[in-house]
Amino acid sequence: MIRNIMIIVCLAHLMFTFGCTSFCPPDEGPGAGGYYAYECYIDKWKDELRFLEKKLRLIQQEQKDLIKEQNILIQQKKQLHRIEKHLNEVSGIINQYEKGTQQAQKKERSIRQKIKRLKSTIHQNNNSKNIIEARNREISKLKKELEALMEISIALY
Repeated sequence: MIRNIMIIVCLAHLMFTFGCTSFCPPDEGPGAGGYYAYECYIDKWKDELRFLEKKLRLIQQEQKDLIKEQNILIQQKKQLHRIEKHLNEVSGIINQYEKGTQQAQKKERSIRQKIKRLKSTIHQNNNSKNIIEARNREISKLKKELEALMEISIALY
């Protein structure tokens, strides 16, 4: 981000170093603007400063948005970790009491595969809002499936 700002400042400097003379009257020679020429340069630099300030605000907003999306990814990862922890507890209950039924084992494998897939997409840092919303829906589904699996394990108990 700092590098982008420095590039913008350098480009602005080059643009006004070589381009401002065509907009402002010359400082010396015939047609010299004298004090007016300096005012022209100051006005041009003020305009450029306003432009750079707008650009900086846009970059800062983009950075804030990325941080928000990154925090969402961290929350999703924590939720998946909690689900996996509960799944391990349920899996232990299933294994302890009669090794569970085929339906419970099938759901367990299904949930584990979904957790694995969601973890891999989170590690890829896909920050699209649609993907984040889709992951939230998947996490909700996993929670419901885990509750159903817990009911089965309680019934086995």
